[in-house]
This record gives sequence, structure tokens and C-alpha cells, in this order.
Amino acid sequence: MNRYSIYLADLATGSVGKIGDSNGSYGLEGFAFDGEAAYWLKNTKQTTPDLVPCLRNGPITWQLFRLDVSTRQTQTLRSGVQKQDVDCGPLPVIFDVDADTLAVAHEADASPGWDIDLTSIANGALVRTIHTDLPVQSVSVSGGDVAFVVGTYKDVLSFGDPGGDYGPTPAFVDTKLMFSAASDGTSRALADDAYSVELDAGRLIWMKGLDENVRPVPGELMTSLVDPWSPIIVSDLRFPDYADDGALITWWGEGQNIWRASDQAAAQIGLSWDPSEIADGTVSDGWLTWHGGRTSADSEIYGPDYLFGIPVADIPL
Repeated sequence: MNRYSIYLADLATGSVGKIGDSNGSYGLEGFAFDGEAAYWLKNTKQTTPDLVPCLRNGPITWQLFRLDVSTRQTQTLRSGVQKQDVDCGPLPVIFDVDADTLAVAHEADASPGWDIDLTSIANGALVRTIHTDLPVQSVSVSGGDVAFVVGTYKDVLSFGDPGGDYGPTPAFVDTKLMFSAASDGTSRALADDAYSVELDAGRLIWMKGLDENVRPVPGELMTSLVDPWSPIIVSDLRFPDYADDGALITWWGEGQNIWRASDQAAAQIGLSWDPSEIADGTVSDGWLTWHGGRTSADSEIYGPDYLFGIPVADIPL
């Protein structure tokens, strides 16, 4: 059983300390941090070796964990089993956290389709459930509002390595960006051909284009307030890594970039590391952070790993 350690970094002082372990969770799937606790998924997928080509088509047993920073205690928030056969087996659960609200997208228990359950982290009470007939590819919650992407999951033709041929790749297609307001609980479609959405303080950021698993990856990084709805292109890029905090958007593409919503000013930030060695980054609580490591020819991280941060106030825009 694999065990991964979880560390907490104080960006102001530069101190780093271990706060817990992953309970044997492989890869810390769906990892999130809200300032008070760390959250992650543990997926266990059954295999059926005699069913070719779907060798990994069994049910997915999942658990969602929370590690409290102050007490160092880990608890199981939710658990369940994904059973629907969608292109060689079930799809994994996805989740998001905002303040006291936990949003978990999973197969519906009593009907076809998927449910997005919003629950209180403090007492576990169910706040509301959003039902959709299609699988959920991405979900983001902010202030009780929820943005999510639904679509059909199937094989599409994708170009492989340079010099290779087109081949089948499982991906979400015919996707729709959806929004459900806490005020009335209804869901409405906002845009087509979306994936990997984030919502913060009424602002959406999403990728427009094919699923990120499909190569090559055409795409545009889009943003808009939910109200008024006025989508604009932030960047024409081929990179799926991005984040926002409602007022600032950051993304990777030949380095780290940042965009300010108030005047739509953008800037590229000079980094002391080769951009190809950067794995991911985010902007939150007045800080821009990024991490990564050196990569080998087969794109496996081989180290050394690093974590950097800079106050947003120090970035010229």
C-alpha cells in the first residue's frame, strides 16, 4: 500500500513541516487545501483480467478524507462505490471545497445520471443536491453556487506521439458548462465545448476546446462573470493548468502569467526555473505559488522538487 506524506508550507517564513500521511491513497487524487484542512480522494478500482480490452472495468470504491491542520486528525467525510459502465468501467468521483461547503459529484444512487451533493463540512448536513443526466467532468463551488461541466464520455480519435498515428482516446465530448445558483437551486447552461472549470466570487474560468486527454489540445482560456455574462478570451494556449481567486487569474504557458479582472491587465512573470520544469501553480490569499521539478525525456518527474511563492502585490501589472 502506497503512503504519501502531506506537508504544510508557511510562505511568509519559508518554513515547511509534515502534517500527516495519505492513508495509503495512491497519488493523493483530487487533492485540495482550504487553509484549515487538506482533502483528498482514495480510489480503489477492481480489475477483471479476462475482459479484453477493458482490463480495468470493475467498480471504483472511493473514500474522501479530510486532514485538519490544527489537530493533525484525519477523518473520512464521504465514501461510496462507482458502478456505471462508461467506456471500460466507471468514472471516478470528483469534488471541490469552499469555506464550509463540500461539493461531491458522483453517480446517482437512485436513478441514472450523476448527483452533485453539497454538504456542510462542520456537521455533515446535506445542503442540496444537483442532478444531471450526464457524467460530470469538472465541478467548482463558491459561496454555495456551483459551476460544473457535463458531457458524453467515449472514444475519440487523437494523435499520438510525433510520427505516430491517430488512435482512440477516451474523452468527454459534446460538453456543456453549467451553473447552479444557491439562491434558487436551478441549473442552466452557459457555454458549449468546455472542460475543467473553476468558480470564485461569481467569476468563471474554463478551457474551451477538446478534453485535455485528447492530443493535440486546441483550446482557449476563457473567463466571465456569471452576471453579467460576457465571455472573453484570456489566452490562446495549449496548457490546462490555471487557477483564479475571483479577481486574478494565473496560467502556465512559456512561463507563469497573471491577469487582473478589474482592468484586464496581463503580465508574464519571470521565473528562475525553466518553464518546462513547472508542474502547477495557483493564486490565493494574496500569494502566487508554483511548484514542480526537473523532468526526464519520458515526462516523469525525477527531482529535485521545489515550491516557490511571491506576494501578488509585488507583481507589476
